[in-house]
Amino acid sequence: MTIKKMIWDPSEHSNEENLRWAWLRAVEWGIWPAFLSGPIVPLLFLFFEWWKIVIVVAILTIAWSFIRYRYVNVTIASLGVYFVNLKWVTCPVAAIYLIVQHNYILAILAVVWPAITGFFSLFVGGIKIEVIQNKFMNKLGYLMNSPNITALIVAILDVSYKCGQKFKNLSDEKFGKGSDKAKFHYIQVQYEFLFFFTHLAMRSAFHVLGNEKRNKLQEIIGPILSDATTEAWMKDWPEDLKRKIRDEFFENLNRSELEYARYKGLSPAPGESPKGTLLWELGKNIALLSGYENNPIVIMQCIETVNKHLKNIKEIEQMIVLVGKEL
Repeated sequence: MTIKKMIWDPSEHSNEENLRWAWLRAVEWGIWPAFLSGPIVPLLFLFFEWWKIVIVVAILTIAWSFIRYRYVNVTIASLGVYFVNLKWVTCPVAAIYLIVQHNYILAILAVVWPAITGFFSLFVGGIKIEVIQNKFMNKLGYLMNSPNITALIVAILDVSYKCGQKFKNLSDEKFGKGSDKAKFHYIQVQYEFLFFFTHLAMRSAFHVLGNEKRNKLQEIIGPILSDATTEAWMKDWPEDLKRKIRDEFFENLNRSELEYARYKGLSPAPGESPKGTLLWELGKNIALLSGYENNPIVIMQCIETVNKHLKNIKEIEQMIVLVGKEL
């Protein structure tokens, strides 16, 4: 295997795989000297007193804590994983030698050393994993720390949540206030508004930025919207239901994207029927998810609710222009 092949290539992996990779490397990067010590320290036990080695690793880890949030390197992080895998050779070798020397306690320490390096995070006040993860994601081309992208995501989440709130009472009335079924249908309504406003953002991005940048933007914000809504909207839900919603997120997002893309107009021209517009189709979906399929009152309520947030839609369109300069 060449060094080039050992370095993580984001283009060869999905968004979820890249996000997972960045998280794992962030955990390691937060205590990089301690992490790298995995295959080295067991061999040093053969030549130096163990407590001196522990002190040196602790000092290096503390010194690294002043660097870890300011600098990350994908190449170094990628190669570090392969280097640390040498522990599968050095730890047993060191342990066998120490056993032969009847130093059993140190032999055990040599074996478990890689597993206990995580405790060095206690010397540096823990690890802000998300900060380092975002920096790695930036290096992979995701622009996670972009204030404009953050503002866009917040704007989509905010208007989606506000619109969804207007329909909570419908689910409660239909399925029983506070019931699990009412909560489930209400969450479905929230997500439908999220998919709708995400579609509007992507539609605007297509016209302003072009298809390539639009696709890149969708790849960036999709995983963030999925994680953010799962934690914010369903923080008290059982983990299995959270996982189900998360697993179905992109399928439903793509479904809504294809569905809403069939309609050119957001709202009807003055004096025309709203049928066949984006808002009418959204209203039908919201009515269905609320338990009032094809109910014209609910559909019109949905249209009126979105119309009250036209200012937010304009702001999202303006944010797309700013985001485009960074893609």
